[in-house]
Amino acid sequence: RNTDGSFLPYGPSCVIQAPKHPVSELRPTQCNDYAVVSFSEMIYATTAQGASQYRFRLFNGPFDIQLDRPLAVFRLSDFAGFGLQSGVTYSVQVAVRMPNQPDFGPYSKTCTIIIPPTARAIEDTSVAAVGFDAQVYPNPFAAQFYFKVATASQASFTIQVYDMMGRAIETRTVNADAIETTEVGANYPAGVYQVILTQGANVKTLRVVKR
Repeated sequence: RNTDGSFLPYGPSCVIQAPKHPVSELRPTQCNDYAVVSFSEMIYATTAQGASQYRFRLFNGPFDIQLDRPLAVFRLSDFAGFGLQSGVTYSVQVAVRMPNQPDFGPYSKTCTIIIPPTARAIEDTSVAAVGFDAQVYPNPFAAQFYFKVATASQASFTIQVYDMMGRAIETRTVNADAIETTEVGANYPAGVYQVILTQGANVKTLRVVKR
């Protein structure tokens, strides 16, 4: 603006682009050293308008797991089987994915939560069941792994496998008399997987590593 009140001509034009992704973070009430009450407690992030997915990153030292969810909320039970330590503080970050965008945006503010003392008890079995147990072997495995199951039921088993990002890799149903001869993981790439074995009301969550 000139001294006489008139404006000088515009200078050279530039092009700018609005951010592709909004940001999200844990709500303030669950952010700073928040002591989680139980594995089933809902932990909320701030909502990003129009977001198609939220990515939750839970990490502490070598533990670093990402989980994708359609809503701005997760539970610690979503991370069952990955070795969460009771009473330990973990950092949490949130990233947002918008429709028609191939990737998630950057992580925003880092919050901290404290795993409840019952973490170990919930980590291995999501439904307490007498007379039911399951293990995988070999673990780690190089080609495929098998189940060793102790159960009195003849109901069929459902096998669900997820990768470290929380993506479903495989789901299948197997008869009770065939569960221990069922091969799993032959076509999996090397990595860490969460295996959920379900028989009726009995559920066992296991962690397996392919070399």
